[in-house]
Amino acid sequence: MKSAGAGRRESGMRDQEEHRQGGRRPNFLRLGVAGLGIAVVIAIFAAGVAWNMGLPGLYMDAVNPDYLVVRMLADAPWRLPAWVLPGNLLGDRWPVLTSLYHGTLHAWTLLPLYAAFGSSLELLRASHALWGVAILLGLWTCLRRNGGGPWISIAVPLLLAIDPAFIFAFRTQLYITLAPMLFTLLAMQSAQREKDARTRGQHFSAALLTGLFSGLAIYGYFVYAFFLPGMIAWLGLQYFANRAPDRGAGVPCIAAGLALGLALGALGYLVGYGLILHEEGGWAGLLAYLHARSAELKAFQASYSFFEVTSFFIRVLRDVVSGQWQAQLMLGEHVPFFGQYLKPALMFAVTGIGSMMLTWRGKGSMWLCGVWLLMLSFGLGALCFGERLSGHHFAPFIVLAYMAAAFTVVGISELAPRAAPWFAGLALLSAGISLAGQTAIQQRLVATGGRLLYSEAIMQFSNDAARLHSNALYVLPDWGLFMPLQLLTGGRVDHVLSIDDSAQQALCSGRDLVVALIGADAPQRLEEQQRRFGWKEVRVQQYLDREKNLVISAGLVTPADARDRCAALAEARAEVAKANALAEKRGVRVVPPLVGSCRAQAVTLTWDFLDLPAGANVEVKVKQQDAAAFQLFKVGSAADGAETGPWVKVGTQFWFADPRSGDVLATMTMLPDERDCQAAGTR
Repeated sequence: MKSAGAGRRESGMRDQEEHRQGGRRPNFLRLGVAGLGIAVVIAIFAAGVAWNMGLPGLYMDAVNPDYLVVRMLADAPWRLPAWVLPGNLLGDRWPVLTSLYHGTLHAWTLLPLYAAFGSSLELLRASHALWGVAILLGLWTCLRRNGGGPWISIAVPLLLAIDPAFIFAFRTQLYITLAPMLFTLLAMQSAQREKDARTRGQHFSAALLTGLFSGLAIYGYFVYAFFLPGMIAWLGLQYFANRAPDRGAGVPCIAAGLALGLALGALGYLVGYGLILHEEGGWAGLLAYLHARSAELKAFQASYSFFEVTSFFIRVLRDVVSGQWQAQLMLGEHVPFFGQYLKPALMFAVTGIGSMMLTWRGKGSMWLCGVWLLMLSFGLGALCFGERLSGHHFAPFIVLAYMAAAFTVVGISELAPRAAPWFAGLALLSAGISLAGQTAIQQRLVATGGRLLYSEAIMQFSNDAARLHSNALYVLPDWGLFMPLQLLTGGRVDHVLSIDDSAQQALCSGRDLVVALIGADAPQRLEEQQRRFGWKEVRVQQYLDREKNLVISAGLVTPADARDRCAALAEARAEVAKANALAEKRGVRVVPPLVGSCRAQAVTLTWDFLDLPAGANVEVKVKQQDAAAFQLFKVGSAADGAETGPWVKVGTQFWFADPRSGDVLATMTMLPDERDCQAAGTR
């Protein structure tokens, strides 16, 4: 009679052999049972996703970059603010990079769903869950093809599918750092093809796919670059396991394929940084921009010691893998439940002790080694950033913990078949802990609706914006509030990010203005805005979470409240128009003569000062509305011209002067094109 471990080993070996032979001898019954099993796992995961899918509310980081899909399909995309890097909106519509450290994968994958079904929180959550389904399929494939057998290859994805750490990751900002784990699984499987490569083309294609999927993962989020040394080592293991007599000839092919694959996978970064290079005017501008942003992010300014950082990482890993980090984000507190830290402790203990035992006996599988390579590689990369990393950066370990435990159990079961019932008991205990965690967190979500910016307040605020004040112009100066509003309203509510001249002009032209601020100090800040702009009255609507914490304060200002301010602006605008007319008489021309209030743009300047002597120069200086002083733009002849970059806005002022005498020859201030920001429908 065969042992359970031997049977599982034979099953895995049969699967691998059939896979190598292209599936020429499929066992349709086994394939059907396996397919049914993973279908049940996906159905159970879908049930967890659908359970109170509308809770918690939509936090800004849980919809970035997905909200950009609204702009991508908008009839007038320039109406909608977008948080992207300089030059990274192709055609004013298509995003490349929104940040120095991640791309826009989720916006592109949401695009067809949004085009077909429109905008809703449920659709967003479903699109995130599809990444979870793909990860479950990837994990199942890895296990089934590499010794997991029919039971472990289903049991482990099932345990992951009901884990609150996995389910609630897709309702928080962890979604963006967990989703690229799919590409890491695909990269590992692609590298495995190197073991059976016989021709240079096979060596090249295995490395190419490994690099491609690794690059895509890095484009998804920068922390996946931490896996790269481990992935290269994993590819090297497959190369040395290759028994082909002429495998040495494949080394150049592997190097070329890996490099090309990485370049293709991370092409979004190459294009995005190239666009910044173009926008900033060259390498000096790019380097200055990167230096400024890096200093702002304080990415490498870790201050903890090695032991402090290690302790910090252990605490964060414990909370992320147990689901408590996700609960803290949604509810503002940990949610106690049975065995909340027991499950990650058991998983790490089984993996650690079991791996040492298998290594000592010389029975550790190559895949277990591969998972360890990735985890150690990630840890070394994370040390470079120290405490600058946060919980969401460790989301890949939610999947890696299950993978490591699974391949450890496979190895130990082959050594000690009698251990199988113990592992089955641990699996049942783990399932019970996960269900207890799901239930406890769901009960708190139902009771509270989420807390602060994860509460239902943002949903009510967006609903009111679309239903009660759809004709108003919303001003959202606090970072991130515009992202959920833009997605939840489908871009139907006009909004800007500061109370600039365009906002004032909208108010003076008869539109209501709604200024929305976040936080407990929002009422005081609204009062400051009222005094600053001289509004007679601001009608404040407060949005609270269920625990009565103030989340959003929205102040409504009507044209009647700003009559005095509008009169002063009209008088100032008349003076500007008079100065512009005098400039035109002196030969100054700007094309186009008006600029849109919703976006900056490029203009062409020409001038012809006939009263200047031959050979005289003209200095052209520029000042933005919020700048303190003029900056030199160009020095030209008395009759000359220049083109600006796409930075000219309403209120941008050009100053023409004679550098010899210092006399001001003319001034030209950009006025708004009233037609540019008329409401246009979006899908």
